[in-house]
Amino acid sequence: MEEIHNYPFDPVIKFKQQGRSFSYKIIKEGTYPNKESLVYTLPPNKYRIPNNYIVETTWGRSTNQCTVQCHINYNDGKPIFQVWFGKCFEYRVSSVKTATDASNLFHKHYTSQKGTKTSGIYLFGLQLKILDKTRDRKRCAHVLKQVNQCSNTTLTRCATSIGKQLLTEFNEKVPKFYNVEEIPVLENIRYSVKNRIFDIHYGDEDKIKKKQKLNQWLEH
Repeated sequence: MEEIHNYPFDPVIKFKQQGRSFSYKIIKEGTYPNKESLVYTLPPNKYRIPNNYIVETTWGRSTNQCTVQCHINYNDGKPIFQVWFGKCFEYRVSSVKTATDASNLFHKHYTSQKGTKTSGIYLFGLQLKILDKTRDRKRCAHVLKQVNQCSNTTLTRCATSIGKQLLTEFNEKVPKFYNVEEIPVLENIRYSVKNRIFDIHYGDEDKIKKKQKLNQWLEH
């Protein structure tokens, strides 16, 4: 399976698998409900099903190409799967069972070809890893405390972690841009969050081995 995208900067995600391909335009990314309310697709995949999610899906070739809008919204703790279709998405089918059941209802109304089926998972884009990761990342961000609620120890630990990660990335990338005999040295980084300024200074403690040591402090 392959996902081609520049999400979230571009809302279009192309998905390719042997024998099939889909193009998804993310209209509403959706979020995962809490653990008590979260519903999964059937085994063996067991993908998490988001709430408040809208995606425009296109698949097929030339005259057989289809474009639909897929909606998922939870009601009383259960997801409702809707497929909107037509030139202006004026028609719709819905199911409280599964995404595939909604897909089957769509084909029953849309196509006269018997036996035509599309996996509900692929129609709704529930397999897309980039959306899964993005939702988790945003969910974690919501859980993190705001800066004014954190102790100085916590803020120092966060800044130190950021500094170490940036130093590692810097040292990995500079050889691609500079001659091997010219070694750029990252000296300091400054960033701010609200009214707090974070200065991260890198010192060369061992000049022989040319190792950089991280020293960090906070300014209030």
